[in-house]
Amino acid sequence: MPHPTDQARWFAEEVDPHRSASRDYVQRAFLGVRTVDDVVQDSLLRIWTARARRQIGCARPLFTIVRPALEADLRRKSQRDDRS
Repeated sequence: MPHPTDQARWFAEEVDPHRSASRDYVQRAFLGVRTVDDVVQDSLLRIWTARARRQIGCARPLFTIVRPALEADLRRKSQRDDRS
């Protein structure tokens, strides 16, 4: 497991610079999604957690994490709507 300081530095240098691009990707790829910021935040949390468990060098996987995060968010929303 990486040292917390190394984890934070890695995140700031390798992941955070992609935050804006991932937000733009979600908006373009999934028109009409109202929870763009939630999806991006969930994706960032997922990559942070994955990095804590194993070494990840490149943050490019952030874009592959966005789709499952969005699908999970839409699934939760659909379940809430079904209960209403």
